[in-house]
Amino acid sequence: MKIGVLKKICYILLYAIIIFASFYARRYVSAYNDLKDRMYYDFEDFGKELENLNDNISQILLLDYTFNRDKELINKHIVANLFRSNLDASDYGDGKAIYDFDSIYRQVDDVIKSIISDNMIDISEQKYLETLYDYNAELIKEYKNIIGDLYDDWNFSKSRIIRRNIIKIYSSYCQKADDLLNNEKYVFLKNYRGSFKDADFEKAKHYCEQAFSKLIEPKTLEQDDNPEQYTDIYRFRASVEPRYENKTTVADDTVDYEIVYDKTTDKITVRATKYWVPSNRYSENELDSRADTIISRFNDSVFLYDKQVKYDDEGKLDYIAYSYISKKDDIYDEMERMALVIESHGLISKFETVCPDNKEIGIPDISKEDILDKLNDKCQVKEIILIRNLTGQLEYEAHVEYKGTLYSIVFDGDNGDLKYFGREMRNYNKY
Repeated sequence: MKIGVLKKICYILLYAIIIFASFYARRYVSAYNDLKDRMYYDFEDFGKELENLNDNISQILLLDYTFNRDKELINKHIVANLFRSNLDASDYGDGKAIYDFDSIYRQVDDVIKSIISDNMIDISEQKYLETLYDYNAELIKEYKNIIGDLYDDWNFSKSRIIRRNIIKIYSSYCQKADDLLNNEKYVFLKNYRGSFKDADFEKAKHYCEQAFSKLIEPKTLEQDDNPEQYTDIYRFRASVEPRYENKTTVADDTVDYEIVYDKTTDKITVRATKYWVPSNRYSENELDSRADTIISRFNDSVFLYDKQVKYDDEGKLDYIAYSYISKKDDIYDEMERMALVIESHGLISKFETVCPDNKEIGIPDISKEDILDKLNDKCQVKEIILIRNLTGQLEYEAHVEYKGTLYSIVFDGDNGDLKYFGREMRNYNKY
């Protein structure tokens, strides 16, 4: 082949490469610009939503008991969009993907609605609302510094500069929000879930002592030394003087326990935190018998729906985790659910129960047939179960299969609204 022909072929190939490269480069640049536009609008919406939140807080603080409890205090979609855009910013820039202040705004609606649910605002709750207002005001101020005159009027040149620098803006703004949150004045906002009234504390202590006395030989429960550190729970301890003896069986008076009462769910969790491991081991049947005896002290109407047997590296029995629930009138009742973990040497290392609720289970407004109508022919329905959850609400959970994958679909039992779609499922029919 002549050299001239080869040159022509090379020029043609080079030209084709340039054409294709420029085509895909334009598409990449266009997509990148679209991403920046979306990030810009997400940032703009978030700043305005903070002002909306502060307006709602002001109404709660200034006008006693006149706030609509069903009103959305902050648009959760706008919050989610901001943190989605921040993830994109971290991919293209040097900022972090996750910041602490994320958790505040994801939970703020639930926390404030819990505060106003009893038509009373105590000192702790008022401090939370006022401090959150001040924190929001700081973020709004920083937001306005960035947006500038765009806040009150349109400035195309300013808008273009902000869009061009939006990735750096996200990194800087989110980092400042986190730094501010870790300030001594605002840091408690991170873990705040609400305060306990005196009556709530007595209730928590009573049920914790009651549960613990059925589980272990009675001991004095001591409240945690720093209760203000845990705003959504009460934490108690049952401690003993350390005695390092070579025992063959577990003795309750050689074990330290932690007992936690969760305000939001009324759940009590008991954990062994320090103990001397004895030398003997029990068989699986012996641990099963011990578990049956323990659970019967609390509720003899529950049944075992899950059992996880774990072995150590040598193939010896390590521990068994048991899960129980009750079923009444074809309704699984999570308010009577219990969990128990027993080590191979007989120690109760974990126990969970829920404070008794004497309220009768209601009747759902919709039926299983209504749920079936919501599932199209592509769903291979395995089962539909009715559940009363920990907040007392009825839910339908449909277990469906699609192309070999099992999914759980949860619907509200009163209005049929979709509450969850995913692979995590409550399999109460396992045994």
